[in-house]
Amino acid sequence: MSVTSKDMKWSRQALRPAGLHVHPKPVAAEDFTVFVDGVPYDWSIERVTEFFSKCGPVREVRAPTWQDSGRLRGYAHVAFEGAAGKEKALKLDKAKVGKKGRYLKIEPAKKPNEGKAAAGDIEGKRRLFVKNLPYDAAEDDIAKLFSKCGKVLEIRIPHTSGRSKGFAYVEFAKAQGLRTAMELDPAPSLQGRKLLLDADVGSGPAEPGGLNVGLGIGERHRNLGSSKAACFVMEIASC
Repeated sequence: MSVTSKDMKWSRQALRPAGLHVHPKPVAAEDFTVFVDGVPYDWSIERVTEFFSKCGPVREVRAPTWQDSGRLRGYAHVAFEGAAGKEKALKLDKAKVGKKGRYLKIEPAKKPNEGKAAAGDIEGKRRLFVKNLPYDAAEDDIAKLFSKCGKVLEIRIPHTSGRSKGFAYVEFAKAQGLRTAMELDPAPSLQGRKLLLDADVGSGPAEPGGLNVGLGIGERHRNLGSSKAACFVMEIASC
């Protein structure tokens, strides 16, 4: 008896367990988002949308604002509906905008975790870079989150015009503290905001006069001149 291709098709379906539906493997959607730095502080999200709409349909604009004034913090992520809009937006890099003539810096947005320090790069490093902090977060709030990872020597929250920049540096006594913090899963949250963690493999924030260490258990705040960065130095026993 000959077997037709139609018979073979039904034979394969008959071998499939009842209730099992096979779906094609989903393909990750391409991201058409750009990162924009230099956004005028007096712009609104609507103004950012209007500016980039000339490049193509804008799907979303994410632009953080200051909690007290509601003004933009000077940067944004702009997501387009398609590749054409993204490409046109990238061509606006270095465009001069706003009353004060600010120059936009426009580049492809990085994917989550892209650009994070590789495991080999953090060998011997002890400083953690923490982003997405609440603007009113205090040093002891951060200390409580990371003291379980190891002994903390120092926490620094840079400020500008008296306001937190929304990120901080956490210095551990040993490299193992940094590795433990980087392996936290899920990443810790503070006041409902999920923190973004990375290893600081550079020299850290610039400070005039160097860094005071070995101050013993306790805390000390220092005025760092024009940068107005608050420095909180502490030693906390590992949990």
